Amino acid sequence: MSYPDEIDRFIPKLNRRRDYPPYIVQEVIEPINGIAEVYLAHDDIPPESIEVWTGPDRTGEKVVTYTISTPPETPWQTFLRVIHPTTVYVIYETPGDRVEAEDINRLQDSIVATQKELEKTKLIQVSTYTHNQIVPLSVWTITHNLKKYPCVTVVDSSGSVVVGDVKYLSENELQVSFSGAFAGKAYLN
Repeated sequence: MSYPDEIDRFIPKLNRRRDYPPYIVQEVIEPINGIAEVYLAHDDIPPESIEVWTGPDRTGEKVVTYTISTPPETPWQTFLRVIHPTTVYVIYETPGDRVEAEDINRLQDSIVATQKELEKTKLIQVSTYTHNQIVPLSVWTITHNLKKYPCVTVVDSSGSVVVGDVKYLSENELQVSFSGAFAGKAYLN
């Protein structure tokens, strides 16, 4: 599972409704080589409410070649195995979902991964430096502390771009040599 393709995809949870009619849910299932084995997306599904059809909204043919089971460690979940060569539509009732520790853990993992991606973006955004060369010189020594070998654009005091030879002394320092002395700015990114 690599971020962000899988970690942050969540199935919306349905609020529990004890004193109201159950939710009616339809899931689209794509068999692979004529077999689909999936956990249905919602919890506490009465087995007698499950119907499998070849078309949406109870259209097409009713499929009867399927089995359901309930894992002993998570008895609120329903595992469905359908044998059919094409897409099927599973319709069922549910009173709503339970929030499991696994749901919370996946959410926490997603938040951490998002924070890491944001930190990378921050590093990219703050990885610029502007050097002001006030004293006219033909060799500018620039300490930028960017921890990289940045691109350099130099302009003179009138704003015209000036081409020079860039020599990287380290990841944090460089020199730019010109044919003559002048003052201006160097933009590093």
